Amino acid sequence: MWSDVLEWFDVHGGGVSAFAAILTAVVAIITLIAAGQDSRRRSQPMIVAELRYAPDSDTALDLVVRNAGPTVARHISVEFEPPLDVPPVGADGEGAAIGYVVRRYENPIPMMGPGQELSNTWYVAHYPGGKLANAEPAPERVTVRVKCRGIGRRWLRWSYPIDDKAMTFATSTTSSSSFKGRLASISNSLESIARAVPKRTGR
Repeated sequence: MWSDVLEWFDVHGGGVSAFAAILTAVVAIITLIAAGQDSRRRSQPMIVAELRYAPDSDTALDLVVRNAGPTVARHISVEFEPPLDVPPVGADGEGAAIGYVVRRYENPIPMMGPGQELSNTWYVAHYPGGKLANAEPAPERVTVRVKCRGIGRRWLRWSYPIDDKAMTFATSTTSSSSFKGRLASISNSLESIARAVPKRTGR
């Protein structure tokens, strides 16, 4: 039996070697193509839409649209589903703050560089009847759909469901010895002094 096997390899060994060489070349080409595609994907821009606490605030949220990728994003389109039922802020500046979101994204953004952010007020807490609510006419839940042109002629698309309760139901504690805690203590002390000092009446 073994002699038959050795004889077969003697006769067909060249063909087997050629087939193995071709198979190795095909695997190498596929590996190179996959590596190139992976590198291209990692080099593409990535537009992220998220809610974030406004700077120095525990009661207001900003809608932030940012380019988290390593390259420039072009022709960025931002849409809301359902659409924001709010009139855009007029030229005189009148209207709800959320109206600036409508006006900002009513047309595509020409470009966003790596790390660039666009921020707008989305949520401002108030307590009508003792119940937490948003003073801005923004929906509690909305899906932000983003589209942009990346490297080459390819269009990139993302979809981000946003729910303000994921942020507004957060809890935290502040130490009285921290910078923020000391500022609150100073503010309370100044208010107490102001209430204790008699007001002067004009003659």
